[in-house]
Amino acid sequence: LGRPAEALAGSDQALTIRPKDVAALNNRGVALENLGRLEDALESFRRALAVWPEYAEAINSEASCLIALKRPDEALASYARALRIRPHYPLLLGNWLHTKMKVCDWSGLSQAFERLAADIAAGNPVASPFAVMATPLPLALQRQCAESLVRDHFPPGTALPTPVTRSPGDRIRLGYFSADFCDHPVAHLAAGLFERHDRSRFEVIAFSFGPPVKDAMRTRLEGAFDQFIDVRGKTDKEIAQLARAHGIDIAVDLMGYTQNARTGIFAERAAPVQVSYLGYPGTMGADYIDYLIADTTVIPREDVRHYAEKIAYLPHTYQSNDAQRIIADHPFTRQEACLPEQGFVFCCFNNNWKITPEVFDIWMRLLHQIAGSVL
Repeated sequence: LGRPAEALAGSDQALTIRPKDVAALNNRGVALENLGRLEDALESFRRALAVWPEYAEAINSEASCLIALKRPDEALASYARALRIRPHYPLLLGNWLHTKMKVCDWSGLSQAFERLAADIAAGNPVASPFAVMATPLPLALQRQCAESLVRDHFPPGTALPTPVTRSPGDRIRLGYFSADFCDHPVAHLAAGLFERHDRSRFEVIAFSFGPPVKDAMRTRLEGAFDQFIDVRGKTDKEIAQLARAHGIDIAVDLMGYTQNARTGIFAERAAPVQVSYLGYPGTMGADYIDYLIADTTVIPREDVRHYAEKIAYLPHTYQSNDAQRIIADHPFTRQEACLPEQGFVFCCFNNNWKITPEVFDIWMRLLHQIAGSVL
């Protein structure tokens, strides 16, 4: 229900009765992690493991917490340990593999991809769609992975009636939904987009379910929307109801299956038309996401059959960017950047889990063929 403070209180109450109850210790850690108290959460998971060292749920929780603490090498060891105990624990294989790619541990990677593909094809919920995106798995399996997650965790809601479409002639009400309305890559890309909507035709409302950050980007975004609504304390259903109360015509999910996403909002139908954009260019695998905004580089037309959504193609690039982004006023020299004075410089600023052996082989061939080039 998204009420971690109450969950923490309940767990603490249970532990006064049974101080070594491993499930209560694990639940307590999950609540603490959701409250952002990561070190306390890790201590709670390890208290559970001191009682029962083979408790897979707590080992998995420990690994997740270590990822949040930016300690991926330790997390990888914990995920591997949990995998040995519970090979089909939900999403565990994908999390282990994603962490393995994050630390660029390529040992046995092709066999791991084969195992992942076989499990997804068998219908086992072994990975989140996000973890599968950088793998060489076929698009059909990526879609099957997403559909499996929707089936098990985010089925279409039935409690709320169908949202009402308002009269033609009114301004169209756009609702943007995100946990990342702050100093975050998506906000840096989209800030100018929010500001430049034609206000004679559109009313633009933000629904923010991220932490109460106060940075320069949050301040700018609060001024970029006609309304900026903080909904972090509400359930998915309550947020969907609130969006309907505001008469949202088009709900835009900026997150997809990225960290802190709230897919359940859209399962409840926050608006008559629901769109996935920018934060996650893969399929959501859900009937209630009507459109995915893309371009022919992100989704070649021959691949459309692997997406549950209708593809809304933009003519050049789907990725907005902000004309107000500040460029450094100091022009760095090659020497300052520790680069040779001559030669072509190849750059990659992506997360390292996106670097696969196949990509690395391409880079090495380029460097070999172009004399004096560096990466």
